[in-house]
Amino acid sequence: MTIAQIRLLLSVMACVAPGAAAAQAEHPDTLPNHSDSNTILLTPKDITPPTVQECPRFTGLTRHGTVMVATIVDTLGHAELHPTRILKSSDDSLSTLALRATLLCTFKPGRYRGKAIRVAIHLPFNF
Repeated sequence: MTIAQIRLLLSVMACVAPGAAAAQAEHPDTLPNHSDSNTILLTPKDITPPTVQECPRFTGLTRHGTVMVATIVDTLGHAELHPTRILKSSDDSLSTLALRATLLCTFKPGRYRGKAIRVAIHLPFNF
């Protein structure tokens, strides 16, 4: 294929699908350069996970079951409200109690290189 034929092919591609020629020119395995941003890629072995320090106990319940809650523990050791959600529950009334308990729990925050960081956790509640 000559250079003239390649130019003709690229101009036809640009007319048919704008941006397609530019997309084809990039290598698909190229990753964006994050050197200018604050992105840090971590693995679980780099992080000390948060631990529960105090959590309310519910006594005298007539229903029994397990609820799995997903949340993010902030740098102060508290569960954040908005990303908190129920992953699995055997009873909706227990889900409400588990959400309340999650927000009342205090944690020792997760750490990376000695600094407190936000960490996503899954927290099981057995009633």
